[in-house]
Amino acid sequence: MRMMDNILASMIIGTCASVSLPQLAQAQPSGSVTVSVTTNDVWDVGGSETVQFSVSNPRNTVSVGFPVTFSQNGAGAFSGAGIDTPVTLTVDGADASFSGTSKVTGTITSNNGKGHVLLTFGVHGKTLVLGKTRLVEASQKLNFHFNDTALTLTGVERNTAAASGKGIISNHETLSEALSSIFPGDGSWTLALNDLTTTGKKVTGTAIVTLNSGQPAFNFNVNGIFKSNSVTATLTLTAAEKAVRGSSLVVLVSGTNTVTSIKGSISGQLVKVSF
Repeated sequence: MRMMDNILASMIIGTCASVSLPQLAQAQPSGSVTVSVTTNDVWDVGGSETVQFSVSNPRNTVSVGFPVTFSQNGAGAFSGAGIDTPVTLTVDGADASFSGTSKVTGTITSNNGKGHVLLTFGVHGKTLVLGKTRLVEASQKLNFHFNDTALTLTGVERNTAAASGKGIISNHETLSEALSSIFPGDGSWTLALNDLTTTGKKVTGTAIVTLNSGQPAFNFNVNGIFKSNSVTATLTLTAAEKAVRGSSLVVLVSGTNTVTSIKGSISGQLVKVSF
């Protein structure tokens, strides 16, 4: 009887173990999870705006205005171009407006709450200036550093205007103002992990990073490794489209779909967050 009791006990223990195994296997990343980040700012300055400035010297005063539309990609580069751009131009009070070609270039970088922006808006075309048709070029260049803690920026704005045969007029202004004067939004962002599926050790899915600025979201593909002994997964997020290339993230997720850390780069700006 004692031997039978031992055999029965062994069978019961084995049965309990086999019942509990599927429950442990369910503790894996799956479905969707969303987290909001307010402690590691990411900024986006793309969109549409009108560039306006005036420059002068002892002989001439020039005022320029033109619209631009540009974007900020996953590597933190600004770009935009337009033909038939309507340019409002006055030279010594005389109208010399024309239709020209515009271009936007620049970069944004940041790390540990401090960043740097270089941004150039330019336009060129031909128009009647001081009695003669001339090639006209105008540009505004912004070069500033910013601080996420103080929410301020400091730097220089340089404006230039040139007409063939008449030389170049330029000036520069010191920038010292709130970040909100340049960046829309508050720098916060949201990471959404979608359609997570764990098969053995492999985790797949998609992800979206949405910036508070309201600009188009960054889309990622998700691939990762699930470690059953620690019940955690390390997910690698890579660009799902050309515009997002240059951005990548490593995300740690528990088996209960809790994001514990995010690190990497979003649009030229380094991020490192723990929850």
